[in-house]
Amino acid sequence: MDKGAAYKVMFLCLILLAPTEMALADGGRAAKPVTTLSFADHSDVDDNGYNVTTQTTIDITFSIANGNNGIYSYSGTQNDGGSESGSGIYTSSGPTITLQSNTTTSSVTTFSYNASPNLNNETEDQRTITILFDNDDPALSISPFSNALDSGGTSGYNFRAATNGSLSITCLDNQSSVKEIRVEDTGGTLKNNSSSANLLLAMTGLSPNSTTQRVVKCIDIAGNEDSRTINIFVDDVVPEISHTLSSTIPASGCVSPTWSVWTTTSDTSTPVTEYVSVDSNITWSNHQNPFSPGLNFSGNIYYRIIDGVGNENTSFIDGVTVDSAAPVVDITWNSGNKTYSVSVSDSCDPSPSTLARWEASNGTNSAWFVPSLTQSFVVPAPFNQ
Repeated sequence: MDKGAAYKVMFLCLILLAPTEMALADGGRAAKPVTTLSFADHSDVDDNGYNVTTQTTIDITFSIANGNNGIYSYSGTQNDGGSESGSGIYTSSGPTITLQSNTTTSSVTTFSYNASPNLNNETEDQRTITILFDNDDPALSISPFSNALDSGGTSGYNFRAATNGSLSITCLDNQSSVKEIRVEDTGGTLKNNSSSANLLLAMTGLSPNSTTQRVVKCIDIAGNEDSRTINIFVDDVVPEISHTLSSTIPASGCVSPTWSVWTTTSDTSTPVTEYVSVDSNITWSNHQNPFSPGLNFSGNIYYRIIDGVGNENTSFIDGVTVDSAAPVVDITWNSGNKTYSVSVSDSCDPSPSTLARWEASNGTNSAWFVPSLTQSFVVPAPFNQ
């Protein structure tokens, strides 16, 4: 539609205004004349008939009760600086007044009317309405709301969402007001709609792990429209996670204080956020590679991985004990039989490796050997001197 061109469209359905000005005159005289206006051509009437919104053309017809004719006048300043005004006489049989905007931008016209005195010399109070010629399209705004993301390219056209995700659709109109937001499939079938300027679009009914197209339309009360086709990919696949250990965890679970974990994740809905817990899922912190649970830790290491649309995966590494304390060695001298006994204990390793050697006062050392931890032994020569 060329909004700058003058045109006229007649609709079979008319919007009727019926003023309630039917009160009797003082003293019980005959009723005042009352004019009823009818509007066509994509009109919207609000504020009890005092504001009318149309696109580029409006037809006005008259109906008079208790009277024969009336006087109308109109004036308006177009946004391009040109003024339009006029006046005339109307009856119930005509004429039909056609007002039209001659600018590609929006403009306002003031229209006044009242019926002339009837045979009983009763005159209708003058009424004034404001006609807005709204030639400006509303503006759509579409963005992720929950468990969804804008997947790149031109913002507001391509989205990824979880099955429980949603998109926020907003319609802005600077001239009049929003009539409807419509969401249709590419064949024109209505899927969602809202009579307000906002709509929360859920992923209900969309096939997972595939792209669905939807046509979103924003329509104002004058019939102006903004529309776009969006692509929605519904992602119900949880992110993948794998762990690489700096060293294998032995059966005892004991690892060195320098032990660490390197975690790798992958997912099509990026970014992926990683969290780690070392207190049985009570508190979580952001994970950074490489991760060490800290000294004196003993227990399981838990992981939560969440992709860009909220799909979540979990994993854990069980039975980790960080050995941060040295073994305890106890040597006992048995003076009665001139022997030594040795005991070794460790808080993490039940069988720590033990080596010993003899040392003489002159600095001579024996070779390292494995001492008995269950029997006492004598000091060999020459270290018994």
